[in-house]
Amino acid sequence: MLSWLSIIAGDRPVEVSNLLRTWWNENAKRTERLLNWFSFVRRNKPDDDLLQLCVDIINSHPNNLFQNQGHNPIMMLLHTWGEKSPERCGPLLHSLFNAWFALNPGRNPFERDEIKAIDLDSFAEIEKKGPQAFLQGTTDALIRSIDMVVKDGNEGRNQYSFNLRTHSGHRLGFDNFLGKYRSALKEIAQDDPEAVTLYLKKLDPHKRPCLMHLHLEAIQANPVVLGGRLPALVTDKMVFDAGWREADWMSFAHACREAMPHLGTGEKKVLEQAILKYTPEIDFAIQILKTIKQKGEEEPYRTRKSIIYRLNHSGYKQWCILETIGERLISPYTRSRLHVLRRKFPKAIIKPPNNMDVSSVTSPIKPERCARMKDSHWLSAINSYDNNENSRNGLDFLNEAAGQLAFELQEATKKDPARFSDLSLKIPDTAHDAYVKNIIRGLAETKPPADKSSLRNAVKHAHNHPEKPFGLDIARLLEKHPHLAADTEILEILIWYASNGKANESNAIDIIPAERKTITIDTLIQHNESIHTQGMNCSRGSAWEALGSVLWKVPEVENRIWEAVETALKKEYLISVRCCIMKPLMPLFNMNKERFSDSIRKLIVLPDSALHQYDALRLSPLVTYTGIHMFPYIFRLLPELAEELCTKLLECGDKTKELIGAWLVFCESFRNNLYISKADKLASVSLNHRRLLAGVAGDAINWTENRHRAEARLIEFFFDEDEQVRNNAAEAFRSVQAKDVELYKKLAAKFLQSPAFANNGYSLLHMLENATCDVLDLVIEATKQVIIDISINGDRHGRRSTDVHQLQKLLKREYTSSESDPEARKNILDLIDQMLSHEIYGVDSIVTAHDRW
Repeated sequence: MLSWLSIIAGDRPVEVSNLLRTWWNENAKRTERLLNWFSFVRRNKPDDDLLQLCVDIINSHPNNLFQNQGHNPIMMLLHTWGEKSPERCGPLLHSLFNAWFALNPGRNPFERDEIKAIDLDSFAEIEKKGPQAFLQGTTDALIRSIDMVVKDGNEGRNQYSFNLRTHSGHRLGFDNFLGKYRSALKEIAQDDPEAVTLYLKKLDPHKRPCLMHLHLEAIQANPVVLGGRLPALVTDKMVFDAGWREADWMSFAHACREAMPHLGTGEKKVLEQAILKYTPEIDFAIQILKTIKQKGEEEPYRTRKSIIYRLNHSGYKQWCILETIGERLISPYTRSRLHVLRRKFPKAIIKPPNNMDVSSVTSPIKPERCARMKDSHWLSAINSYDNNENSRNGLDFLNEAAGQLAFELQEATKKDPARFSDLSLKIPDTAHDAYVKNIIRGLAETKPPADKSSLRNAVKHAHNHPEKPFGLDIARLLEKHPHLAADTEILEILIWYASNGKANESNAIDIIPAERKTITIDTLIQHNESIHTQGMNCSRGSAWEALGSVLWKVPEVENRIWEAVETALKKEYLISVRCCIMKPLMPLFNMNKERFSDSIRKLIVLPDSALHQYDALRLSPLVTYTGIHMFPYIFRLLPELAEELCTKLLECGDKTKELIGAWLVFCESFRNNLYISKADKLASVSLNHRRLLAGVAGDAINWTENRHRAEARLIEFFFDEDEQVRNNAAEAFRSVQAKDVELYKKLAAKFLQSPAFANNGYSLLHMLENATCDVLDLVIEATKQVIIDISINGDRHGRRSTDVHQLQKLLKREYTSSESDPEARKNILDLIDQMLSHEIYGVDSIVTAHDRW
């Protein structure tokens, strides 16, 4: 009977569907037979009744729906219906995914190709012939799957696969599905942009890079209609990470290239500002450095050499973006930045996305076997893989295998530090350095045992190696566990490395180019920080950093470290290492201020044989993060020394250090009135000086006792002719606590009337969102200013969409709370009328938020 019905179903779909629905009656056995029947039914014309019956059967969630029993009814069903009526397959796909989630609670359908019964390639026919149906059927499943990944957190097992976006080639799992979804979305963006807007509203671009990726790709497909969305997206740094594998910036760059010809000047400016602030190489180098300070180095990426590499390549991704956009579409200022980057990377090419999988040598002994190995087994394995002689003879495989096995040894050490500390004593000097090195690293990354004698013995044994290859690792261990240096012999080992350890002997000083539009204290310190990093990347500099940690925990060794410091100040000729000596000088400042003053004066005077004896580089230790952190205490407790050191910076002839010196004076002028006159004079030296003072004032208003001066300068800066001065001053509202908003209302009122509000509304409006006091007058004034701006300059593609979006929430809140205040409610409604009359982008959501509007 079913066979006969499959033949006539195409001609009489209504009658056949009614008959089968009556026969089915949600019987489990008949459900399975009908699923098979739908895979082979002949269909000649649209048959919504049959389609609905199929959907209803799937919605009954039969237990064997996704079980592959010799043949695959789901794949056949998708193929059959996708070929004949792809435009009607949306409900079918939607029901299939709903059934999946119901039958597999807590599991993700795209986790390692989890849906075995649904070959994602069977989606291809629907995606190509019915993209609208494809989006209709899969969007909710996409959102639900992403929510599961977000809930798992950064350590979840799906993080890698859901972050993978290959540009071309064979895709798997979620990457395969995302590729099909992207293709359907882009096609609909071209043919029906109004429909695609509804889907984009569902896909929160700030939730995951893959969703931001879809927004950027849709903008590329129809930049005329969707390009205005880009300025709002660029407020999230995720926009730069939403591209392709090993070209994470590319989707954003292509979206800018397509959208910029259709954007207004203000919108372009927002995009260019975001690009010019994009410094991933520097940000990543800072992150690596912080991690190294917390956990120590770890090959191959978390090393000080990798920090230098990142700093040397700073600006490369920014160059790739600007080159992709093209000179003709960017402003003269941004074009000048592109020319600077071209000079820095004269032979660079824009690397295409890499779709090749990377393979690596794994440990020759599996982790589960390593967990069961006795000491004798470890020593035997160390002897086999490998020794330093093999490494020198170029046996690369053995060398790599040793590194991987040493990693397993490091992980084992973290679980049982006492045992593996003792094991390190049995490793011969001829063994590969990686084994002892990784044991020491493992000890640095774990809590030491109650009896620390085993760790001390491990340090002493490592130091006794004739070639002294473990200095950097010993220093990192003692920085993590400074109490070990209470042992005099351990302290002397550390001092030996501080005095005699290896260091980068190169006289070349690698400094990040200072040609940046944004001038802040962080960018200025980063300009110098590569020198400090060079010092920390060697055993000599790292040992000094460790001695700083020792002093905080073992103050009784003060006199011995003073002796070591004073000896080093006479002999140490590398500026990079002298930068590291600042670390122990911080606790020594608390112990003996007279001796500290003498030492810091000597720290910036190099030995006679030093290369940079007379130039500004010798002052580099003062402008490290440690040095800058110490200055407020020096100003307060050693004012004459502070004045002397600031003068040296201000008169050194190096623009970066002079600006840092000025920044120190600016900060002190909000603590000490004696510096106000000097600060005012320095502010007039150059535009960059004024920019720095604006930033300091924006920060100082949160802590200075001279609040009146801070407010007066900020109001002046809000109306400054320079945009960056205005931007820096606007930062004053970024860190305001909700309970303190009342103190900032007068300042906020001035800000709203200034040109600074046009491009810096976010921080103020965010402050108003969190306020616990009455801010209705400020909300009304902010709305008026946005309306005035839009009436004069237009609102092309939602030019001020971010401000409007924030005002939506504020106006809704104020309207709700104004029920007992008719005058306030009238003012709010008048503003909404004005926004509607100007057809301001997004105002419709305010109108529909309350049924009384």
